[in-house]
Amino acid sequence: MKLELYKKAVIKTDISKYKLKKGDVVTLVEYFPSVKDRKAGYAVEVFNIHGESIAVLDLLESQLVALPQNALPSIRKIKKIAV
Repeated sequence: MKLELYKKAVIKTDISKYKLKKGDVVTLVEYFPSVKDRKAGYAVEVFNIHGESIAVLDLLESQLVALPQNALPSIRKIKKIAV
């Protein structure tokens, strides 16, 4: 399932390594196709509620899903993303 670049996507499960939670919204920046033993994935950018970039991370395609039409945003505080 290839997602559209420069669109928002949702993280499907908690990613404790980066302090991200299921349902957090990211922006897709670059696609990395599957090659040999490396699974397909995306470079994603994480923004705070004010639109300021706080991290750029590589995530697997399987960790992301397209932003649904019927979604509502919510706010949670985070000290810092561990990158």
